[in-house]
Amino acid sequence: MLELKDPRWRQRFVIHKHIPNDADYFEGEMAGGVHGVGLRSLIYWLWWLREEMLSWAVNHLKKIGVGGILIFYYEDGNDKSKTTAESAAKDAGERYAIAMPRPRGTSRDVSSAELLPFNEAGVQSLTAIIFDYFERHIERLIIGQNSKDYVAISLDRQFS
Repeated sequence: MLELKDPRWRQRFVIHKHIPNDADYFEGEMAGGVHGVGLRSLIYWLWWLREEMLSWAVNHLKKIGVGGILIFYYEDGNDKSKTTAESAAKDAGERYAIAMPRPRGTSRDVSSAELLPFNEAGVQSLTAIIFDYFERHIERLIIGQNSKDYVAISLDRQFS
């Protein structure tokens, strides 16, 4: 963090106040806003929710992985089959892999592997909310218009 205590640094910066609003009198934590509160206080909760949803998407990708989950099955109660499946799961490299028991007498092959594909719907819906809602509203608060609106207006002026 750069503190502007030194006059050499202080004279290089312009501290701007743009349309400050009064801080809420009944909220004690806003007492620091003696000179008013501005855009930063309006944007804070939008930004916080945006960052929270972005962390949800990253956590989802970390837990599930992009390539899906690789499941190595072993026969329940068979220690040799279990150690073989666990070593295969460890040898899977960067992929997310687990060893899972299958009960005896199932019609499926007990010592097999299966890939559960990654479902992108959750991450796509989160990124759509982040970019289509939060980014658009924050941009609108700061600039006063959306960039899509600006492009449309400038194209209309150019071709008319």
